[in-house]
Amino acid sequence: ARAAAAAELARAARPRAPIRAAAERAGDAYLVAARLRGGFVEGDGEREAACRAARRAYARGALATPHRAAAWRDLAAACVAAGEGEEARAFFSSDEEKTSEPQKNARAASFVALASRCLRASLRLDPSDPDAWVALGTLPEERSASLPERDEKARRRDRARRETALARAVALDPSSAPAWAALGRLYVAAAQDTHSDTHSETSVPGEGGEERGEEDREEGKTWLSRRSFWLRRASAALDRARAADPGSREAWTATAMLHAANAD
Repeated sequence: ARAAAAAELARAARPRAPIRAAAERAGDAYLVAARLRGGFVEGDGEREAACRAARRAYARGALATPHRAAAWRDLAAACVAAGEGEEARAFFSSDEEKTSEPQKNARAASFVALASRCLRASLRLDPSDPDAWVALGTLPEERSASLPERDEKARRRDRARRETALARAVALDPSSAPAWAALGRLYVAAAQDTHSDTHSETSVPGEGGEERGEEDREEGKTWLSRRSFWLRRASAALDRARAADPGSREAWTATAMLHAANAD
């Protein structure tokens, strides 16, 4: 019965193959054009138009062959590019345009949420695709105008979700340099969060006396132990990334971040 269903699905999808192939080629071309624009103010209109055209082309491909996991992954990539463009526009806006910055951040967050849904749809169709897991683990952070900085619990939840996705990617493909590099960058960021949280908690002199000083010393040891833990994990992950691909730009960039974190 399963073989018959698969054969029927293949026969139904065959007439749509040319539509899917043409849509993918068009989407690839538009996405490359959008990325070449860089997202600066001078190229905003052209980048936005290219991102919109890429999303429409990939959407046509996904509608033509909704059973293909790669089609949804491509659509997610176009949504991520659109979200990055909105963030760049919000960052480079002039003072007169700052009033629309919350709306631009909201639009960027909506594109990231849409990309997440597309990637989860892709993984439901093909859970063994390591590239989709890497894309899910490296999605841009969702920003909110009302909550510009997330609390520690939200950061931990987000880090756990990303670590789960990237760990799944390296389990499926242990030689994936992008997955190992992303894991290393994630661990470096975790160590930096620990470092900033430690320095943000300052005690007031004269309050608590020796008892307060002893508590500060114990807390300092705990935070230092956590930071060392994350840095060790980052070093191990980046070693695997460089071993998998010695020319990986992502791996060497994350390694530079690791050395900078060790120097702090």
